[in-house]
Amino acid sequence: MKRVLCFGLAMLASALAGAAPASAQSYPAREVRIVVPYPPGGGADYLARAIGDALAKRIGQPVIVDNRGGGNTLIGTEHVVRSPADGYTLLLGSSALAISPSIYRKMPYDALKDLAPIGRIGAVPLLLVANPASGIGSMNDLIAKAQAQPGKVSFASYGSGSAAHLAAELFQFETKVKLLHVPYKGSAPALTDLLAGRVDVMFSTIGPAQPHVEAGALRALGVTSSQPVETLPGVPPIAQAGVPGYEAAGWNALLAPAGTPKAIVERINRELLAILAEPEIREGLVKRGYIVEGSSPAELSALIASDTAKWKKVVQESGAKLD
Repeated sequence: MKRVLCFGLAMLASALAGAAPASAQSYPAREVRIVVPYPPGGGADYLARAIGDALAKRIGQPVIVDNRGGGNTLIGTEHVVRSPADGYTLLLGSSALAISPSIYRKMPYDALKDLAPIGRIGAVPLLLVANPASGIGSMNDLIAKAQAQPGKVSFASYGSGSAAHLAAELFQFETKVKLLHVPYKGSAPALTDLLAGRVDVMFSTIGPAQPHVEAGALRALGVTSSQPVETLPGVPPIAQAGVPGYEAAGWNALLAPAGTPKAIVERINRELLAILAEPEIREGLVKRGYIVEGSSPAELSALIASDTAKWKKVVQESGAKLD
């Protein structure tokens, strides 16, 4: 009886050992979902759909974009963390993964432990824009008005702890001014209220804001990168427009639930790097202000770790409050 039991257990162990490679070899056998932890209509939504459409063509299966906004990406990200680690649920992650641990006292997940990095997509400089009705037409105007009216000049962000929020916190720390934070559930509703004049300024992703700048509905004050952005001629880096040394750019990346088979992670990484090399994809992203920059899973893991340390220091030094 013992011999039969041992033989059965050995066969089961052998079967389980071979299951992961077989599953990876047959991947993908059905549709893949990319969860976007923001509402539809923002820059992340465009990015997921562009990458998703290209990925679908390469893997021969549909790729569905699933918008799950709210909680400054916590809701959508937690959904992915708790999804099966089989490669069929992916996350369009952002630098919020590195920022949120410094903003929230309790996190429903640990990005470094509960997610499997796949690859970076690129850097996302932000554009500081103002509603003309605010009377703010330049960086000096913003600083002067904020100094004269502490806590009165309002800035929108796409969530507490988002890259936009921390970019503004760093701005306040560097300029010694106090602004009023108005958080939203995504960039689209934040931009809508900025255009309506309900808030004064916003650190926005470039793509959604640029058409409104070109139409005169918004004024561009500066970009958060250390160098000018190719698609925004005449718009200086904030560091060159009155705040020396200022730099705060976010990023986007693909991730999966922790435990996703290494072969599947590597497969998606190869496809992602090939997609980012496609001229049409690169051109579309550059036009929207992205700096296209792929990476390996290991490089993305290192980026998340280093940015987590960086933003922790920013939060501590700026005195940003937990929401």
